[in-house]
This record gives sequence, C-alpha cells and structure tokens, in this order.
Amino acid sequence: MKDQYIEFKKQRELGDILSDTFAFLRNEFKPFVSTFFKIVGPYLFIMVIALALYMYYIGNSFSLLMFNSDAVPNVPVMLLIGLFYMVSIVVVYTMSQSTVLHYIKSYENGKGKIDFNTIKSDVYESFWKFVGLAFLVVICVFVGLMFCLIPGIYLWVPLSLAFAVMVYNRLTVTDAFSYSFTLVKDEWWITFATLIVITIIVTIASYAFALPTAIYNWMKMGIFSGEMDAEGIMDVFKDPIYILLNVIGTVAQFLLNVITIVAGVLIYFNLNEKKNFTGTYERIQSLGETPKTKMLKYLRLLLLFFMLANFTIAQQDSTATANYDTAPLEVRKITEDDLQSYRDNPDFDYEVVKQDQTWWDDFKTWLGNLLIQFFEWLFGVEKAAGFLQVFFRIIPYILLVVLIFILIKFFLNVNANALKQAKKNEALVALSEEEHIIKNEDIQQLIQQALQDKNYRLAIRYYYLYILQLMGDKEIIVWELQKTNYDYLNEIDRQELKHPFSTITRWYDYIWYGNFDIDEGKYKRAESDFESLQNTLKNG
Repeated sequence: MKDQYIEFKKQRELGDILSDTFAFLRNEFKPFVSTFFKIVGPYLFIMVIALALYMYYIGNSFSLLMFNSDAVPNVPVMLLIGLFYMVSIVVVYTMSQSTVLHYIKSYENGKGKIDFNTIKSDVYESFWKFVGLAFLVVICVFVGLMFCLIPGIYLWVPLSLAFAVMVYNRLTVTDAFSYSFTLVKDEWWITFATLIVITIIVTIASYAFALPTAIYNWMKMGIFSGEMDAEGIMDVFKDPIYILLNVIGTVAQFLLNVITIVAGVLIYFNLNEKKNFTGTYERIQSLGETPKTKMLKYLRLLLLFFMLANFTIAQQDSTATANYDTAPLEVRKITEDDLQSYRDNPDFDYEVVKQDQTWWDDFKTWLGNLLIQFFEWLFGVEKAAGFLQVFFRIIPYILLVVLIFILIKFFLNVNANALKQAKKNEALVALSEEEHIIKNEDIQQLIQQALQDKNYRLAIRYYYLYILQLMGDKEIIVWELQKTNYDYLNEIDRQELKHPFSTITRWYDYIWYGNFDIDEGKYKRAESDFESLQNTLKNG
C-alpha cells in the first residue's frame, strides 16, 4: 500500500475536495498517465488528425467561397470530415471519462494499487453504457437550457454525477440516471457551488492554453501591426502553425477535463458517505482483519510470555536486597543577581521589535503569501526555495507588465490605424451620399480617380454603387436608401445574377465595412468579379 494513499470513501468539505483532487493527480501522475494514454491515446491521436483535417478543409472551403466566385466546395467531403471529427470527439470523451472512473475504482479497491487489465476490460465493456448515458444527459440538459436556462442548470448538477453513480453503484443507465437525483437531494446548493468552483478553475486554465492560438490569429490578421487583411482572416485557418497551436490547445483543454472528472468522483463519494456511510461501514468491518492487527496479537502473546518469565525469575531471586542512596541533598538557589546577568546578556534577549508596515508592504506580503500558498497547494511542496522562490515572487509582476504592454500596443495600433485611415480617406463618401452618387455622379469617373490615387478600397465602394446603379436601370432591383445589400440580393430573380452579386457583396462587406486596406493585386482579383457581373448586366 502507498504511503500517500488517498481515501475516496469519506466526507469532505469544498477545500478538501479541491486539494485532494490535485493531490491524487500528483501522487498517481506516472501510473495514471501511463494507463490513461495506453487506453485513450490511440483514439486521442485519431481525434487530433480529424481536428487538423477539419480545420484545414473548412478554412480552405470558406476561402474559396469568399474570394473565388467560380469555385464550389465539395460539400459531401466537408460533411464527411465534420462527421468524422464529431464521432472522434464522442469516442475520446467517452473513453477518457470511463478510464478515469475505472482507474479510481481499481485504485480504491486495491488500496492504492491498480490492475491495468481490469481497468482496460471494464472500460471497453462499459463503452456503450457511457455513450447511452451521455446521450440522455446531453438531451436533458439541452432541453432544460432551452427553457429559460434555469432548468438546464438544475439538471446539470445531479446528471454530472450520473457516470460515477453508474460505475461505483454498479447500476444500469436508467437506474444511474434516476439515482443521481436522489443522491443530490438536499445537497443541491453545495454540490452546485463545488462544481462551479471546479469549472471556473478548469476554464481559466483552458484559456491559458488557448491564448497562444488567439495571439497568433491576431498577428496573422494584422491587428497588432495595424494593417488588417481581409484575405488573412480566412487564410489563417489553413496556416500549419495556427492548426498546430489549435491542436495543442484542444488537447490541453481535453486533458484538463480530467481534473473535473476526479473532482466529480470526490463529490460523489462525499454525498454517498453523507447518505449511506458506505466507507464508514467498510472500515468498521475491516477492523481486526488487517495484517497490522494480526501482528499486534502476536506481540501481545510475546509480551505476556516475557512477563511470565520475569515473574518466575523474580520468585527464584527472593533473597536479593535493595541498596538505597543516603547521601545528603544540596538545594541550589537562584538569586536575583543571577537572573539579572541573564537579562543583561543580549544573547538571551528574545524580544522582537515590530516595525510599522505601510500599505504597500502589506500588499506585497499578501500577494507573496497567496502565490506561495498556491504553488504549495498545486505542487505539494512545503516551501519554495532558491531560484523558485525568486521566480514565484516576481512572476505576477512580469505577467502584469506583459498584459499591460499587450493592451497598450493593441489600442495604440488600432487607434493609429484608424487615424491613418481617416487621413487617407478624407474623400470618403458618407452613407447618406449614396443616393446623390447613384443618381447624379459619373461613377466610372469616380472609380478612375480613386485608382489614380491608389485608393483601392474607395474604388471598390464606387464599383459596388455602380453595379447597384446598373441593376436599378435594368429594373432588376429598386434602389432605396434604407435597404441593405442582402435586401437587394433577395430582390434578384435571375439565377445567373444572384451568385455573382453575392460574391461582389462579400468583397464589398469585407473591404469597405471591414475597414481593410487592399493593394493593387487584391484589387485586381476583386475587379474581375465586378467586371464579369458588369458585362452580364450590359449584355443581358
């Protein structure tokens, strides 16, 4: 039996549940990770491949739709990859939850020792039971959330423990489903609070792993540099680095879900002990049956033997006499002078003069103690020392400085870009001038002037207004100021015009309303779609 064995079958407070969750994962890290990846690893690898394919193919398909009017994505393949990814998610989450629960079951039955073959066998045998129960739980919670949110939250609390109930009570799917409500009865609020705290901890940790992906995405979009790229929004989904970061973040978030499962088991046993005292009864029944108690019996017999032997020897040696010490006792007295010599000696002065601390000193002390307590709780160490102690003390300030720097740089770049656009596009027309331009201006001349000024974004705007003008003259649409671009799309009856107009509308929305700068090369790509529709309108 392990020296750091953690007893699951006992009552715990919220703090004990949190600390024992991380203590169990620390103590069992090597055997748990080995068991987990031997069983779940192959399916997790398949899920990673499915995720990479899904992201690449979906990103490529959206890029084709946005920037190539003639390309048509392969919808059946897209659906097949999406279905493959969804199935892999279900399998991986089912296998991971079952593996964790059966690992703890083997750990508890073996008092700290596990049986890998039993765990693996139980996981595969209960696979479809977990799938069925997961289906019931998801359906019930989803339907509950649809009804004003509160019923879904209420159902989430007991049903989150249904899997542990099924494994440890050896119940069927329907029995575990119903018994979970009985288990949580009269303990709903404390269970809800515990689950919320655990969810917050896991969510914050998950965001930490998702942050690199988000930062890289912002960099590719040009947010930090102030040069936002419309095409870059969709191209990022095909970027191998973005896909890799997303895969790493997804796997990390998936592994963090193990914390929630272990904490859920502790919550289950806490509630079970309050209602059924199962662990208490087992401990009472095991009294007198352990090797330790058997050894104590032998020690008592051995002690009794020695006592009898000593008694016999004492009877045989009855003629022995006792010798007593008759020397006089000398009483030593401590005088006041003796005490004063110790008082005057600074080596015996233990009085500590406490200096008044400022609010800054109190804040630094509080922050340092909080951080050290966190790492002690997380890593199970008594106290950090050496480099770690220095690192733990300065890391909050480093993170704060980095966060402030990122925020300042972000807002400065965004504002600078907005000012640059404002100066560059002083000739931009307001939305209220559209009617004047369409009815009174020579829009083709405005397009040429914008191209001479290399203001390609403004040229796209004029080109789009020119297309609206042509369709209005052809009575394909009825131009009105309050209408949206998609109102005009719905007015078009001719199918040969509907798709090209949808394509140039996407160009226009991304470039004009998205406030994106484009160069001559990107303008030429968009111009080909505008010219194609223009020729169709003039010849039609």
